[in-house]
Amino acid sequence: MAQGKFETLLLERANAVAVLTLNRPEVLNAYNPKMGRELSAALRMAADDDSRVVILTGAGRAFCAGADISRPRDSASQWDPNIVRGYESEMAMVRLMAGYPKPIIAAVNGIALGVGFSVLLPCDIRLASENARFGATYTRIGMVPELGCSFLLPRIVGFGNAMELLMTGRTIEADEALRLGLISRITPAGKVLEEALAMAEMIVKSPPLALQLTKQSLHRAAASGMLQAAEFEGLAMQMCRGTSDHKEAIRAFRQKREPRFTGT
Repeated sequence: MAQGKFETLLLERANAVAVLTLNRPEVLNAYNPKMGRELSAALRMAADDDSRVVILTGAGRAFCAGADISRPRDSASQWDPNIVRGYESEMAMVRLMAGYPKPIIAAVNGIALGVGFSVLLPCDIRLASENARFGATYTRIGMVPELGCSFLLPRIVGFGNAMELLMTGRTIEADEALRLGLISRITPAGKVLEEALAMAEMIVKSPPLALQLTKQSLHRAAASGMLQAAEFEGLAMQMCRGTSDHKEAIRAFRQKREPRFTGT
């Protein structure tokens, strides 16, 4: 049964699972400012109720075709208060999804382009239908990534792959998305939501606090900055330099033989 009054999406419950469906199928679920505000509101509702897992999907044959650019914008209006409010709304969603307390599963049922691509990245698990397609198509319309894409995408698919996807703006099929690690599973067409619900049922068998802390642990580790990582590497390297095994490795290299490590 739907919960809340939304114009651009549906929020429904299936046992302990909240299913959030982007619901503008007539425009391939194109993302507009209202959808952004309603998505944040629906996620907050699901965070506060007794659901244990959230599934994000799209209605019809698309997940989200990207930003709704059916209304042309005057480039001179970039400092318009409405655009500033849109930016603030997007930042609110970034903060919300970055610290979201429950697992989020993305069930990608069709194309996911531009902002429809970026909104997948903060999700914890991404499943896709075999007919899904993905594209960080920002440069194609003279724009740049949003919703934390430039931070998350390299951590998911690797720096070089992220750079290629963002610079070319090309669209990839589900099998390439799987190979890159963007998604973890491909399902037959029309079965992705069913698969996501089955996975959610497995997840809810674990205690909520354990799930929340597990999620926080992974995100904290992934969010460490390069300088902090390099600092730790330096400390670890100093520790390694003092070990017998490191000295044995150097001796073996110089003597052109296999090293004999002792774990000391």
